[in-house]
Amino acid sequence: MIHCPNGTSLDQGSIQFWLYILIRSLINFPVAVFIFMAGWFVNRQKVFKDYKAYMICWELRLLIPYLLWSTVYFLISYVRGEAITPLTVVKRLLIGKSAGPFYYIIVMLQLTLMTYWLCKIHDNIKKKALVYVMPPVMLAIIYYMAISKDSIPWWCDTLFPVWIGFYFLGIQVQKGDKKIESLLTRIGSLPFVILFFIVNLLESIILVRNGIPFTLSVSQNRVGGFLFALSLIGLFYRYRSSQINSRIMIRIGNNSYGIFYIHCFFIMIINGVLSRIIASELWVPRFIIAFILTLVCSEIVINLMRGIAKKLNIEPCLKFIGF
Repeated sequence: MIHCPNGTSLDQGSIQFWLYILIRSLINFPVAVFIFMAGWFVNRQKVFKDYKAYMICWELRLLIPYLLWSTVYFLISYVRGEAITPLTVVKRLLIGKSAGPFYYIIVMLQLTLMTYWLCKIHDNIKKKALVYVMPPVMLAIIYYMAISKDSIPWWCDTLFPVWIGFYFLGIQVQKGDKKIESLLTRIGSLPFVILFFIVNLLESIILVRNGIPFTLSVSQNRVGGFLFALSLIGLFYRYRSSQINSRIMIRIGNNSYGIFYIHCFFIMIINGVLSRIIASELWVPRFIIAFILTLVCSEIVINLMRGIAKKLNIEPCLKFIGF
């Protein structure tokens, strides 16, 4: 949804622009939630039994689709006239910028390397404190650079200290830490979710009005963004056993890794078509249409590929492309 048509190009005095800020504040949480879930689903038994095998398995599962799909998006950029040099390729691969959301893979590659250590420090108060201090320190540096230098650092999305708190939180929940479970249950209550959403929205408005770089003003990497994501994690955890999960949501969840890689391709095509038939001022209907069509097209392609792979008896090969 974040990469669908939006209202960033509109006049800041318009209602449409501030509607975009409102919607962006509401939907800008997935990275933190997915990183938490990755920590929550860590198989501690496999980690301690043979960490090298566990690490190699997950690093390859992340790295191979990342490199293949990055190649696809580099080729698309080249065909569209962008200057793609070997240095450009290396730099973008290292910081996860071959496509919009690919920095998530670079973050997960780093966190996977640290999984064994994070699983071991569960009872070490000082080391746990160190982990949870990292994100606030990184946010403070990001704010400082945004205010003093009118720019945000390239690493604000990519380096693990920004996100490690969410991953470790998931690991602690998986371990059965009662204090953490109690904390998540409390902040996952509706009053806290509403409160932190308001904090997130107000912070974004204040940053925009004070001329802070727009990339940061609507980013998840802010105090308000992290608090809101944390409250949603608590909400999901609080109702984890409910029957809300429909078959459609389960299917989307099962296909989420494939959707992650392929959705940017469909968004480029759909945005190009919609920009010709719907005015930019009408970004809300463009946003909704692009989101629905991208999701549907991604689901169709993934399920089609799985069907073909099943008939050819090559289903294991789909792991190489994230399907």
